[in-house]
Amino acid sequence: MGIKHLRAYVDSQIIAQQVNGAFEAKDISMKRYLQFGEKISKNFETLEVVQISRNTNKKADMLSKLATLTFDHLRRKVLVEVLKDKSIDEKVVVATIEEGGSCWMTPYVKYLQDRTLPDDVTEARRIKVSDIG
Repeated sequence: MGIKHLRAYVDSQIIAQQVNGAFEAKDISMKRYLQFGEKISKNFETLEVVQISRNTNKKADMLSKLATLTFDHLRRKVLVEVLKDKSIDEKVVVATIEEGGSCWMTPYVKYLQDRTLPDDVTEARRIKVSDIG
């Protein structure tokens, strides 16, 4: 999509500080995540990681806590997918993208790529309002 500047919001102070270079990652798993993040950050001209309070991010905080729970006792009652690989373990993913015409995302993609807005004033305003950068 040609994104050059990225601002990511996290509710973990340690993650924000490690990515921004203020804290050192000591745990081996954290070091791997940090190295993966550094590799990805090379795709952007600027990458800013901003810590927000958990109070302003309650839904995401609940999801992150849910993701760390074990569900062994619930397997017979609830369908749960347990991921065996960490997200930092890279895998080759091959996906074919076919252009089949416009969809609701098309004006947003055009705006992000070359700042082109639709002729409809209301739709143009909606796209500009959703642009946080």
